[in-house]
Amino acid sequence: MHPPPAATPSLFDGQARAYERRAALPPGVGAEIARAVTEVTALGRDDLLVEIGAGTGLVGRFFATGGPRYLGLDLSLDMLALFRAKRGAAGHPLAQADGNRTWPVAGGVAAAIFSSRALHLLSTPHVATQARRIARAGGAALVTGRLRYERGGIRDRIAVRMRSLLREEGYRPRGGERMQRRLVAVLGREDREPIPRRRVACWSATATPRQAISEWRRKPGLGGLDPDAGAKRRVLDRLEEWARAETGDLDRVFETGVAYDIEGVWIR
Repeated sequence: MHPPPAATPSLFDGQARAYERRAALPPGVGAEIARAVTEVTALGRDDLLVEIGAGTGLVGRFFATGGPRYLGLDLSLDMLALFRAKRGAAGHPLAQADGNRTWPVAGGVAAAIFSSRALHLLSTPHVATQARRIARAGGAALVTGRLRYERGGIRDRIAVRMRSLLREEGYRPRGGERMQRRLVAVLGREDREPIPRRRVACWSATATPRQAISEWRRKPGLGGLDPDAGAKRRVLDRLEEWARAETGDLDRVFETGVAYDIEGVWIR
């Protein structure tokens, strides 16, 4: 018997703690997201929920005792190690898996598939195929979660400009909302029923343009893509120039509204 092929190295290896700081949710929000997902999918304690891109457990660790059975998948061993180290998360089954390869889940067993801020990194047709494969007979829910920044706020304006600059470099940035629309379309009209968007939490956050751009400099990839280092540097250098001209001061503090929404589709 031959050993399974080694997983493709993750862009997030070595970035777990930086990701934890960058993607942190306000106190209580992770637990509220887990409750909302459990409610909209009507999961019982014997039902299986599979999280794609479990990361460091920002949401996954709150699918706790008394909730559904849980399996978290992520490509990065570093991210999963930080998930396991969190108090109360030791008993959560976790597995290293490349979301763009066959998911290590038996067919027909999942009552729900959940992904928070990760599906834009994956192939839409592959996600649809794997979701159909592991969905239990009688139907399963596919639920996605994403952040929404206040339209016209500084984070939103910088992100819009960043995506425009990426396109000028020949890349097509991926967005969570567009990914959701494509995923529903790929699943097909005959076997899907939308799960309406639900706002789970809202809060205010402060940031400076310099902080926002510096986060992108430190994170792997850009806009859901993995552009070459030269293209990424050019995009962010030009973005910094634009932000300086737009705001007058890269260290000016802006307050912006942030929301977390979930939505999805029933696979019948």
